[in-house]
Amino acid sequence: MRSFLSYMLFCALVVSTACAMSLPRPGSAAPSLQGVTLYGAPADSTADWHSLRGKVVVLEFWATWCGPCIAAVPHLNELVAKMDPARFQFIAIDDEAPAVVTKFLAQRPIAGWVANDPSSEIFKRFGVMGRPATIVVDARGRVALVTYPEKLEDATLLKVSQGERVGDKETASHRGHGPPKSWHSSTALLEFSITQAPADTETGMFLSRTGGLQQFGMTAEALLRTVFDVPPDRLRNTQDLPAGKFNVTRNLGTIAASQANELMKAGVLAALNIEVEEKTEVMPAWVLHAGLNTAKLLNPTAATSGEMIGFQYGKLQLVNESIADLAKQLEISFKLPVLDESGLSQKFDADLACDATDFFKCREEIVRKFGLVIDQEDRPVRLLIIKKTLPQAEHMDHATMPVD
Repeated sequence: MRSFLSYMLFCALVVSTACAMSLPRPGSAAPSLQGVTLYGAPADSTADWHSLRGKVVVLEFWATWCGPCIAAVPHLNELVAKMDPARFQFIAIDDEAPAVVTKFLAQRPIAGWVANDPSSEIFKRFGVMGRPATIVVDARGRVALVTYPEKLEDATLLKVSQGERVGDKETASHRGHGPPKSWHSSTALLEFSITQAPADTETGMFLSRTGGLQQFGMTAEALLRTVFDVPPDRLRNTQDLPAGKFNVTRNLGTIAASQANELMKAGVLAALNIEVEEKTEVMPAWVLHAGLNTAKLLNPTAATSGEMIGFQYGKLQLVNESIADLAKQLEISFKLPVLDESGLSQKFDADLACDATDFFKCREEIVRKFGLVIDQEDRPVRLLIIKKTLPQAEHMDHATMPVD
């Protein structure tokens, strides 16, 4: 292992070996679906490959605690509506308690079938350790594609139905990556690692129900923004950051969030060989104020935990997010200072009909949907100054930070 940029910073009380995903490869026989309870299926339906033979089957592994999973529901519902039910079957697979699943479905209907397996055995058989994950099985019962829901298109499914090969190249984020075994251990208190990623690594992530997060293809700037909670337009001297992409694994376990965040800040600065200084400047900013009906217009979240916000599927999507999170996303996307002064903290779900190319269109949609008032005003804005590059550590394969 080479020294940085192959550098690894690893903070852990329980050291564990990262385990490769054992997702089925394209061309292999799909594992058994036995042991699931079906919702939304005809009364005489069974989930087995004999009954489903002749259909292309889309298996969507999800959870009510997974924000990106919930954000993908409208896209998948649209695909279900487009595809011929005689030739295609969509099955959304969850492993939570039945009551949790049925409560969610009452708020956020999922088209197609929903399969529930509280034992998680079906997740083990398919090697699914991170969510969301999408596995497409062809009409012969063989795996055709392993991907993410946002990458799934009707044209791809039609190719599978015609016998064309579409899964020779796996998604980079799935290739050889998976959550550490300690994600499933109750004794892991804190894990945080940064490793160099191949240049062609696609941006992506895996989530665990215990709070573990694995992110792929992050830039140094994205790492810095994440741990210091600073939008890109508030970073200065970014030319001093190292090039390349990085994979990050973190599991906060039982450590207090504030303590864990300080450790992660120190880790990122050490790994990137930089120092930073925080300062405040007064400048024009877009400020979000609550209108008379804003609180009533926020749709309560259907998520049991987890969150997601971002532009995808041609929309700005929010799952289990707040007005403060919305302001932050607008600033990240449009590189304009945006501040929340709404005084509202409730979490909500929303799909906004705007994209990341037009701030004023998004502003108009937000005002229409939530009744917010958005004006430009002078405000003190927090900046993060990259002061200098520290001497690079020589011949370090890894570093370990003790945790008291």
